[in-house]
Amino acid sequence: MIILKIVIILYLMHLLATSEHKGFIYPKFITSVKDLGAHFKVAKITNSLYFQPIDNKWRKKKCKSLGLKFKESILYDTNIERRKLTLSTFPYDLYKVEKLNSLYKSLAYVICGNEKLYAKIQRKVFVTIKNSKKFKKYMNGKLDLYLNGLGNVSKKDYTKYPNVYVELLAVALYLDVNIFLFSYKISSWILFDKNWPNMNKLNVKNEKSIYLYTDEKVGIIRNITLPNKPKFEKEKSQLYKRNKTQNINYYVY
Repeated sequence: MIILKIVIILYLMHLLATSEHKGFIYPKFITSVKDLGAHFKVAKITNSLYFQPIDNKWRKKKCKSLGLKFKESILYDTNIERRKLTLSTFPYDLYKVEKLNSLYKSLAYVICGNEKLYAKIQRKVFVTIKNSKKFKKYMNGKLDLYLNGLGNVSKKDYTKYPNVYVELLAVALYLDVNIFLFSYKISSWILFDKNWPNMNKLNVKNEKSIYLYTDEKVGIIRNITLPNKPKFEKEKSQLYKRNKTQNINYYVY
């Protein structure tokens, strides 16, 4: 009987452990680039974070400001309420796009309701990648190496496999919006903040944001939930290293 109780307790402890992700982080800067892969340094976020997605009013206004045509679409429940993100918060209702260039197809649908506009948005973001002083600082002297791996995005032969972890900061800067990415590879929420690198005054309680996820491709998070286990739990422990200052080195494509 005692052995059975011990087994039950250990099982419950296992369920508890697998129902939490690694936490919340933000990228500090790139440390190395090889082809389209990159090492980058991140730090923990201790501030409160929230699930509060952009609404149709924001989408229409932003799409128009980009010189693009908005296509009516229902992305989020109109009654969706702001919810605090916790260690037990995982993506729930997901909108999936085709794998090829899924980052910009997801963004095109989020902003304009039309995945087919992805190439136009990608080329607009590419201008930020090339010219933004903030993004150049983020790339930490590795911008030219990354651009060489991308090819000539400004013309038709844009890259089909952009580095999500690198380019989402450029997207956040260009669109002037915070972007949350849940990575199943490292089991963490990553915040790409529009005010990077000024993270010391981080306050997103009243900020509407874009929420994406990535496993083998990028998709849109339409809602969050508190399941017992992540829906697409991936290997975690071998994909990160911590140092004494709690910064983390990741190598990602």
